[in-house]
Formats: sequence, structure tokens, C-alpha cells
Amino acid sequence: PNYFGTQRFGQGGGNLVLARRLFAGEHLDRSERSFALSAARSAIFNSVLDRRVRLGNWNRVIAGDLCNLAGRRAWFGPVELDDVLEQRCADLDIHPTGPLWGTPAAPTASACAELEDACAQSWPELAAGLLAAGVESERRPLRAVPESLTWTWLSDGPTGRANAALVLRFGLPPGAYATALIRELIEVGGQLPSGVDTPD
Repeated sequence: PNYFGTQRFGQGGGNLVLARRLFAGEHLDRSERSFALSAARSAIFNSVLDRRVRLGNWNRVIAGDLCNLAGRRAWFGPVELDDVLEQRCADLDIHPTGPLWGTPAAPTASACAELEDACAQSWPELAAGLLAAGVESERRPLRAVPESLTWTWLSDGPTGRANAALVLRFGLPPGAYATALIRELIEVGGQLPSGVDTPD
């Protein structure tokens, strides 16, 4: 799941506090305003992604989705479900997307539009503030595919006994967070899934 990392929201969620101050009419300097707008959009996006993770469809196309072409900023849709689209998604050729809230409203439809609107309504002051600020809407893939992922357990001496240090090497698309990937690995029962204790 291509979550925005917690650092996007600042220490203790401070950037969301800035967003609420901005949308309440307070003047912020250029840097603070940028942090505030980015945090507001990221909060709504993470909410949409979290809802789709809970529904089990964050890595699948749903009716009305806007889809991203892998490796490009381009997107298309809204889509009607069919076997070809589902296979392209399974093959990582396309990815479902979520909203970077703004104006004009994204042309999602049916199930996707309903889900995204419901998530935005859970952050009403942020959604309304972004529209009032004239922030341009964009789309972000709901998943980030790591490239060239390898891992190595650091060992203690000639016995090869693994200690607590794990070295991960991987690449991610622009805008994806390494911390989000590592969190996903750590949260699987507090350990890596079975079968991944040595590199391929």
C-alpha cells in the first residue's frame, strides 16, 4: 500500500494543525502553507487507501476507478470492470489510484466515487479547504511496487547465527515512502513472513 509516511504530517501531526489554521483564515508563510496543503491532501489519500485495504481491494481495480499506467504519470478512466483490466492490474501494468484532493473533482464513478466521497467527508474541513484554496486535483497509485528487493541478515562470526540486524535494499517509484514499505514488513506478526530469511 502506497501510504504517505508519517513524516508527511510533521511531528505529532503538526502539519495537519497548520492546515486547519490555514483553512480557518490564518496567514501562513509560503513554506508552512506548502506543508499544510500537502498534509491535508495526504490525509485524505491515506484515508481512501486505508478503507480500500480494509475492503481488500487496494490492489485491484473497482468499478469507476481511475487507473495509472505503470511507470508513468498518466491515468485513464473511469473504468468498467472486465477481464482484460483485471489481468493488466494483476500483471502490474496498471494500478488503481486514489485522490490528491483538489479541483476540479476527479472523474471517478460508481463504487470508486462513493468510497472516495465518503472518505473525504470524514475530513470535511480539509476537503473544503483544499477546494477553496484552488489546489489542483491529482491522482496517486494506491500501490508501490518495490524493485530489486533483497535482504540480508547480519551474522555474528563464523557460526552464521543471525542477530537482530536486517539489511534491506530496494528501489521505489518517485513519491513512495521507504518507511511505508518497512512498516508493512514489520507489522506481519512482528517479523518477516516465513520463507524470506535469506536473499533470492
